[in-house]
Amino acid sequence: MRYVSRFFSILNDVFLKMIWLSNLITWVVNNIFGLPINDNDIWGNIGGSLQFFIYDSIKIIALLSFLIFIFTYIESKFTPEKTRRILSN
Repeated sequence: MRYVSRFFSILNDVFLKMIWLSNLITWVVNNIFGLPINDNDIWGNIGGSLQFFIYDSIKIIALLSFLIFIFTYIESKFTPEKTRRILSN
């Protein structure tokens, strides 16, 4: 049971929390833009805001794209005629 819990914990970290993406965006903001993140000055606040905006924008676009793909696939498998036939029974 411990292995199953660990497996789902890893899946959660990789696909839902996207920790790898957060680490990548933090690295980009620190090293390329040269802004600290979460320091107690104005530049730390700007760096944290930039990291949050980029990370959440990419995450939302990726998750919405995945959901749209899944729903489109399901919709293509259930034509209106098939749905009427299932619901008429």
